[in-house]
Amino acid sequence: MFPWPPWMDGSALNFGTTQLAFLAFFTIVILLVPRQATFTRFVSLVALSTLTYMLQEAFVQWCGNPHWRGAAAGLLCIQLMSASEMIVVSRVDSASISASRGKFKAESIAAQAIKIVALLWNLRRVGTSWQVKNIPASSNSGPASRSRARFLLRRLATTLSAYLVMDIMISGPPPDLVLVSPQKETLFKIGSLSFDDVVFRTVGTVSFWFSTALINLIMTNTVAILSVLAGLSLPADCPPLYGPIGEAYTIRQFWGTSWHQGLRQGVTGHADLVADSVLLIPRGTTLSRYTRLFLAFLISGLIHHSSDLAMGIPRTEAGSLVFFLLQPLGIMLEDGMQTLTRHIPTSRFLGRVQRIVGYLWVVMFLVWSTPKWFYPQQRLGIGAADLLPFRVLGPLSRQLQSSWPG
Repeated sequence: MFPWPPWMDGSALNFGTTQLAFLAFFTIVILLVPRQATFTRFVSLVALSTLTYMLQEAFVQWCGNPHWRGAAAGLLCIQLMSASEMIVVSRVDSASISASRGKFKAESIAAQAIKIVALLWNLRRVGTSWQVKNIPASSNSGPASRSRARFLLRRLATTLSAYLVMDIMISGPPPDLVLVSPQKETLFKIGSLSFDDVVFRTVGTVSFWFSTALINLIMTNTVAILSVLAGLSLPADCPPLYGPIGEAYTIRQFWGTSWHQGLRQGVTGHADLVADSVLLIPRGTTLSRYTRLFLAFLISGLIHHSSDLAMGIPRTEAGSLVFFLLQPLGIMLEDGMQTLTRHIPTSRFLGRVQRIVGYLWVVMFLVWSTPKWFYPQQRLGIGAADLLPFRVLGPLSRQLQSSWPG
């Protein structure tokens, strides 16, 4: 029997067919199950969760790259979360799909199916009645052809630049394992850290967030470019991923405005559902506000925890869940401080001072909490070069070295 080609071995075929099964079953639920059929819709999530588990297992067998395993595990969980939000939170049905704006007129079953799958991965629900808050405004205006060309050129330039910067960042040597030991990610024994530990913790945290932002940008822009090129999306359907960094003067603003809002609809929708319909906490109360905040970060933490495990991080060392559960605590501290100081007279000068203090606070909080998340990844000893599908500077550097005289 002939072996499968490397790009289409048994595991790859298994992954592809299972993904098609997920999309087909999800589409059938949206089209055929009435939005009022709550029990049936909840039961359908069991099947989708099972298919997601099968997808993760198939990808782990197919791909040996720990970086890509982690990314796939997270993306598959996000796909499940988006599907669940559409099924039991927003209760999307065939009528709402037909009424929604889109590239395709949803008159036939096939057209509706295309719009359903597109909405599944339109995580910010751009251009729909479910669009999330704080999406940056698109700069694409004017005639459609000119806007499309300008969009493609800008996004392509941004993506290539981000790729090259990422290539440079992963070209450096890995950190000394002593600097990322479990003792060094401490949250409470900060006084036990040396000066070198603090410097690495600060530089490492900034590098981690910058590289994470670049990877997210590269993936999102690549999909947007291909979608617009294929005529499946308009430039207006692809607003910038990140908000202004200047708004990140509180942890709440960092997560709610400056960082990408790709998970917002899913995590807040499920958090609202649990707090309102399961825990029956009255809306408008302080308990409801912070319960929903905690649940949103808990869901995000569980998604990232699945990525940690898929990368090969031992369950006892995976720290992303701890990191994300620390974020609502930081926001609660901010809210308390703002309540205590709200009666203090302010001025333009004091406003600037508050912002500067706010930026320092956000940086300090992230430097304090982020090592719980990324130090365990560093201890795996995985080559950073495997993060990108191909290298640009690596081969160029080797070619220059081989051609250098002497």
